[in-house]
Amino acid sequence: MVGTQQARIAPVGASNAAAELAAPGFLVLEGGLGRDLPRTRPVRRARPRSVARDVALAVVGLLFVAAVTLVALGIDSFLAGSRDAAWDAVEHESIVVSAGDSLWSIAEERTVEGLGTADLVRLIERENGLEAAMLSPGDELVVPVVG
Repeated sequence: MVGTQQARIAPVGASNAAAELAAPGFLVLEGGLGRDLPRTRPVRRARPRSVARDVALAVVGLLFVAAVTLVALGIDSFLAGSRDAAWDAVEHESIVVSAGDSLWSIAEERTVEGLGTADLVRLIERENGLEAAMLSPGDELVVPVVG
């Protein structure tokens, strides 16, 4: 080993020659590592964020949200047209609400092809001018004929 000094520590009472032949002892090394430390990479400082970049990202984000909203509204408008067409394609009748009836239970009894129960509830509300889903016994509703 270059640049280091070695010394064997012998058991108590042994001579230096005997210490080298003796059972395990302790090896004492003096000196440094004897090799260069690896170079570290310089720390990269973060560039200050520019306001223009932040504004551009915000604008792009808002445009994305607006595009998704417009697509969703377009799909809903398309589906609303198909719901209206399904409503118009069936015959209607007037019924009198009984105690315990709800818009959901009435809609479940009357299946209309292309409409789910929730869609049918909304159409019954709209066609009958209901503000809320509250029904009272004796109310008269226009609903699709049971098919």
